[in-house]
Amino acid sequence: MKQLKASEWLRQKRGTMSYRELGRLIGLTHTTIANAEDGSATEATWIRLAEYFEESPSKVLAMAGKTVTPNDADVQDEWVAKTAVKMSRLPAESRNLVDHLIQYLIEKERGNK
Repeated sequence: MKQLKASEWLRQKRGTMSYRELGRLIGLTHTTIANAEDGSATEATWIRLAEYFEESPSKVLAMAGKTVTPNDADVQDEWVAKTAVKMSRLPAESRNLVDHLIQYLIEKERGNK
């Protein structure tokens, strides 16, 4: 499976949204967005874009050739942080249900080993 380049990833994520509209939403100029799609952006720009599109900044930076490929620990840490934010948006009852589901899946996985 071929890994996307960051510029291709951005083009797909942006879809029909204009450079100006995306720039306004995340506090960048339309020129900065266009440059990113051309493959020329700073680490800070890629991080901002990754966060807006709810993607791992490490993954997007790797696609942009700005860092080494993220290791499993980095990916897991980012996943945990994103999950914590999402969980905090849920009502207490829903958080409790998710917690029980996770515990059930852990126990089920242990039983399969």
